[in-house]
Amino acid sequence: AGGEFEGDVRLGITGALSISNATVFASLNELSRVAGLPLAGQMSLVVEQATLIDNWPRVFLATLNVRGLTAPQPGSNAAALVGDYAVLFSNAAVTEANPLVGEVSDTGGPLDLNGTITLLPPNQYLLDVKIKPEPSAAPALAQGLQFFAPADNQGMHNFKLNSNF
Repeated sequence: AGGEFEGDVRLGITGALSISNATVFASLNELSRVAGLPLAGQMSLVVEQATLIDNWPRVFLATLNVRGLTAPQPGSNAAALVGDYAVLFSNAAVTEANPLVGEVSDTGGPLDLNGTITLLPPNQYLLDVKIKPEPSAAPALAQGLQFFAPADNQGMHNFKLNSNF
């Protein structure tokens, strides 16, 4: 249960928290219970460098990997493999004019996915991705994408979500 953290952490006298050469491993099963989302899989976060001031990243060089992500199929409680994904954060200077943005991509599985996630203080996120089922995708998964967004003439579903965490 839980997760693991290994890395270097420093707290400055000004309250700045610096993290470097760090890796976090966790089960999405555990995190989903806390967040109230019915997800399963494994995640790892590799932090090259991060600096947090006033509880918000000012520097964030990291990669988030999610493997074996499963989620309920739309219209059913049955779990379906959604795939493996990566989010690359290469934000050397996070400011109001230069928000925290991660490049989202699939790294394997039944969905071709790419786009961005933008994180804004204090707790807002904007997800903007294009999703296309791979030929190997289960028919129920491919049909479920229609619940989120209609497909364009190339079979891509443009999915946008603006919410809070």
